[in-house]
Amino acid sequence: MRKLLFILLLIFFAFNSYAQNLVIKGKVTDDKGNPLPGVTITLKETQIRTITNQDGMYAINLGAATSRLLVFTYISYKLQEVNITGKTTVDVSMASESKDLTEIVVSALNISRTKKSLGVAQQSVNVDDMTQARASNITDLLDGKVAGLQITTSGQTTGSTRVVLRGMSSITGNNQPLWVVDGVPVDNTDSNGQVGNYDYGNNAADLDPDDIASIEVLKGPNAAALYGSRAANGAILVTTKKGTKNAGLGISVNSNYMASRVLQFPDFQNIYGEGGSGAYSGTRSNNGAGIVEEGSNTRSWGGPMLGQPYLSFSGQPITYSPDPGNVSSLYQTGYAYTQNVAIANATDNSSIRFSYTRTDANDVVKNQNLQTKNNLQLNVSRDFTPFIRIDTRIQYLQADVKNRTARNEDPNNPNNIYNNLVRSASSSSFFPYVDPSGNEYAGGSTNLENPEWVINENHNEDITNTIIGGISATINIFKDLKFRAQTSANLIWGDRNMFIQKGSVTNVNGSYTEFQQNNQNWNTEGLFSYNKNIGKFSIMANAGGNIRTLNYYNTSATANQLIVHDVASLSNNASVLSGVESLTKSQTNSLYGTASVGYNEYLYVDVTGRNDWSSTLPAANRSFFYPSVSTSFIFSEFFNIPQNIMSFGKFRASIAQVGNDTSPYNTMGSFSTVSTPFNGLPLVDYDQVLRNSNLKPESTTSTELGLELKFLHDRISFDGSVYSKKTTNQILQGAINPASGYSTQFINAGEVTNKGVEISINATPIRTENFSWDLTTNASMNRNMVVSLSPGLTQFKLGGALLTSVYAEVGQPIGTIRAEDQAKDAQGNVIIQKTSGIPYSESTPFTTDGKATPILGNFQPKALGSFGSTFRYKSFDFNFLLTGRWGGQIFSGSYWRADQNGVTTESLGGRQAWLLSNEIYGEGTLQQNGTTTLYGLPYPDASRPKGSIFVGYYPETDKNGNIIYDKNGNMIADKSKPNTQYINPQTYWQRAYHINSELVFDDSYIKLTQVIIGYNVPKTLLRRTVFKSARISLVGRNIWTILQNTPKGIDPESANSSGNAQGLELGGALPYATYGVDLKFSL
Repeated sequence: MRKLLFILLLIFFAFNSYAQNLVIKGKVTDDKGNPLPGVTITLKETQIRTITNQDGMYAINLGAATSRLLVFTYISYKLQEVNITGKTTVDVSMASESKDLTEIVVSALNISRTKKSLGVAQQSVNVDDMTQARASNITDLLDGKVAGLQITTSGQTTGSTRVVLRGMSSITGNNQPLWVVDGVPVDNTDSNGQVGNYDYGNNAADLDPDDIASIEVLKGPNAAALYGSRAANGAILVTTKKGTKNAGLGISVNSNYMASRVLQFPDFQNIYGEGGSGAYSGTRSNNGAGIVEEGSNTRSWGGPMLGQPYLSFSGQPITYSPDPGNVSSLYQTGYAYTQNVAIANATDNSSIRFSYTRTDANDVVKNQNLQTKNNLQLNVSRDFTPFIRIDTRIQYLQADVKNRTARNEDPNNPNNIYNNLVRSASSSSFFPYVDPSGNEYAGGSTNLENPEWVINENHNEDITNTIIGGISATINIFKDLKFRAQTSANLIWGDRNMFIQKGSVTNVNGSYTEFQQNNQNWNTEGLFSYNKNIGKFSIMANAGGNIRTLNYYNTSATANQLIVHDVASLSNNASVLSGVESLTKSQTNSLYGTASVGYNEYLYVDVTGRNDWSSTLPAANRSFFYPSVSTSFIFSEFFNIPQNIMSFGKFRASIAQVGNDTSPYNTMGSFSTVSTPFNGLPLVDYDQVLRNSNLKPESTTSTELGLELKFLHDRISFDGSVYSKKTTNQILQGAINPASGYSTQFINAGEVTNKGVEISINATPIRTENFSWDLTTNASMNRNMVVSLSPGLTQFKLGGALLTSVYAEVGQPIGTIRAEDQAKDAQGNVIIQKTSGIPYSESTPFTTDGKATPILGNFQPKALGSFGSTFRYKSFDFNFLLTGRWGGQIFSGSYWRADQNGVTTESLGGRQAWLLSNEIYGEGTLQQNGTTTLYGLPYPDASRPKGSIFVGYYPETDKNGNIIYDKNGNMIADKSKPNTQYINPQTYWQRAYHINSELVFDDSYIKLTQVIIGYNVPKTLLRRTVFKSARISLVGRNIWTILQNTPKGIDPESANSSGNAQGLELGGALPYATYGVDLKFSL
């Protein structure tokens, strides 16, 4: 009911806020007489305003206001005030000046500020490209656009995207910035979530770029301190489009079509098929006269594929032959078709804009990620009197996704199945995939699904509804004092279901689950704002408060054993239904204030303070205060530097502190139900996690210095920052002595630091009447370090994949990758076991000190960067963007599995030699190692390779054969005894855990991320048509990976989760490129 009333109230205010009026006319030109479109004209000390049209013309109604001063403002032009007493026509000529002297940007708490007055790092994003070279997740479009911002994608069109600014500060908590849409906070973490191996995306993903007017990125706590604990990692401010005056009907249309195709397939070998040890082997069918059944071995370590008799998954006779396209045939060209129509208009005291967008899309994987998205936005403003203004905003987003792709090594992940298919499997052999009983045809397989069964018989669907909306009233109390009250909400509700067909290989009984969610994020706030100019001084002060409540309700029910096939219903249940219900509530009350004092428009000092009271912390610690101080000095104004030399120069500095609370219910113990009842009675057990009634908030302190420079009338600009931030009192869930009765406990401990440099450079080398060339680059370096954890704890596990884990370790950046690996001496020589020819493992206590698994890398990059360029010639333009990452490592579990299963070209090494030695010559272990059975004489053909071999040395031993260790506990390689033992290539690769270091790759890359070729239809061609403007563009995204160190088919930007355990890839989607066409026109 509350949700319905909120929606009705928004619509009521929206449609009761629109009216129109008209008064003084005039024209605005530049100093050369050219008309200036988009100039804002405001009747001073009122909310009455208008803008000029394409010809520089305007009209404005004075209404009942007593003011007679018109204020003319335009980016890169000097502000002008004109007395209009006794005038009906006012023409104005505006003089240009540096953009940074006049540019107005949205800062924290949705407060508009001149950019020059800001003492913190804040970067604007060009949103024009976002509606052309589209992505399925709007956060992907930030890649390369902001210095210090790192994007990590899921690789799936419906998955989540991780955004990190200035490195990771929290070991186990949230490290993503807060998103704020028209003043409404939106949690963009994956709370929507990752459920098991399914990624349901993040909340900001479906924001429509057609509705966005601007995006401002507040970097770190210095810029975002006023948003409190939610913005400890910075904030991304999204301002949506408002209604504006139009010469035409105010209708704009955008039609966009994007096609996707796989950019890289792994390098599969097509010589050896299903089997083991070089032999054509597997489960044999009596009906097939002893012929091997497809899928019975599941690995490609068999013999050469020479057309031998073979049985398909369904038992049909086929041949044991290579099919190089058996994987690629399972992919398709994906599409995304987006249509947007918007209607906008405005008068002198009101504006309205309505927008509708529909997107229909699929995936490069057949029958996966079928999407339908509907976005509606209504934005209405009205000055009811010269003193009261009402703004109403509502966005409704509905996303319907069918067959959302599973991730990692889930049996229902087609990507994982495809990349491990036996190389003798033919694409035609997957049909039919259903037997007469309705069960799966899977040949002899017991752990690998028929891919056609997975994508056609198992299905899921989720429908998510989102409302982002609010009502605000701005009251001009006095000339310099106003009050803004706002109530807003981010509401998410929806249903999900998941059906696993009865009779599959990995789930014989099948299952069906229904899930419902209802998440509500409510914000109510009030803000007093005071602005006053006193001589050369300017004063801006704000004081306000906020109440934020979160209510997350989720429930699910599962039928774990189906009665019949094809019925997706909870009533189709052969066992007891299982159910889960959760309700999470929290509230944060806040008071905050800010004061800014400027002198002579070249020196500004800002002070902010905020106090939060969080319900998630214990009563004694739930109140926490954090301040910030910043200054901005425009030295180009102070020294009166000529604009033709330096048009703008600013130095800024700031220091800030931000607190961060914890998730609900971490301060007191609770009970959980036990699955097995006692004598038919339900049981509960005490929680295995020791909660902490003394938890304190995390604290982040950040200092920052910045320099902004512009030269040659803004033709060259530079923005640089250096920063240092420290996060203490980390809230960790660490291990505890099991004798306590608990497995883990919540504690305050640890310190993490981040130090970095950010640079943004823009230049216009050429600018003529018909041609211009613009350049832009962003670069950043961040050095992260875990200074300490809890007493006695030096390592904290964040997550893992297969036998590889990611840790936060003292003395290392967050993200240390550790795994079992081959043992090496102090010089890096591999130590081999003389008895087997296999390396010693460095995870076993082979050394005198029994050290742990070795460090194989760290996922943190050394540097991030981008370079873009735009060329414009008359009505044509060409734009491209390169993005790159340098340093950091990634473990590829997909490649680990593919090597282990013998499907990669890399796994061919030694196979031919082994086949010749073992299968054809029948050589035994002695001959393969260079001796004969006759008195141990040397084997005549000892020099011929006979399989795979680990390169390394046997360890030094004493006269009794005991291994000798150096003073650091390492074995010592005996350089006189290199390993000469050949082994079965299958043994070599199935011991992949001994060579994990070879499966941890340098994650550096350079990509051609964006290309746009556009044509704006000249207005001379549109004069006699109904069109006011028209544009067509050819676009592309991620169309070329220029530099890549990961194997083909492994995207260096991918990850198996959006959490803090980065640097792990397993069962990920193949990298794909998108190409398309974009058409825009207005009426």
